[in-house]
Amino acid sequence: MNKKIINISNSLTLLRLILSLVISYFIITKNTRMSLILLLIALSTDWIDGFLARRLKQKTRFGAIFDPIADATLISLVLLSLLIVDFSIVYIAILIIIPRTITAVLIRKIIGNYSATVYSKIAAFFIYVILFLLIFESNIFYTYLFILPVYTFSFMHWIRISSQQIH
Repeated sequence: MNKKIINISNSLTLLRLILSLVISYFIITKNTRMSLILLLIALSTDWIDGFLARRLKQKTRFGAIFDPIADATLISLVLLSLLIVDFSIVYIAILIIIPRTITAVLIRKIIGNYSATVYSKIAAFFIYVILFLLIFESNIFYTYLFILPVYTFSFMHWIRISSQQIH
C-alpha cells in the first residue's frame, strides 16, 4: 500500500464526502435537477477513485478506510434528506440501511478487513437506483421492486466473504 495520502483517488473520496452535504441541501430545498446531477457526479467519483487507485497503484490505508465511509455518508445523508422532505419513505430508508449496516458493522467486526466483491458493487448499484427514484419522486412501487436485488446481492456478498475467510 502506498503511504502517500494526498493523491487523485483520495481527493475524489473527499469530494464525494463534500458532495454528500451539497446534495442534501438541494434535496431539502427540492431542487431535483441539481440533486440528481450532483448525485450522478458523486457516484461517478466512487467508481473513478477505485479504478484510479488500482490503475495508478495509489491504494492507501486512508482510501481503504474512508472510501466506504464516504459511500455510507452519501447514502445516509441522501436518505435523511429525503426523510426530512417526505417521511413516508421511512420504510424504504430502513430497508436500505439494514443490509448496509450488517455489512459495515457485523461482518467487519467478525471477519475484519475485506474487499468489496462484485456482489456488493451490484447491491450498491441498486441502492443508488433507489435513491435516484426517490429523488425523482417516481412511483413508490418501482422503488420497492429494487429492494429485493439489494438484499439478494448483499446476501451473496456475505456468503462470498465468509467463504474466503474459511479458506
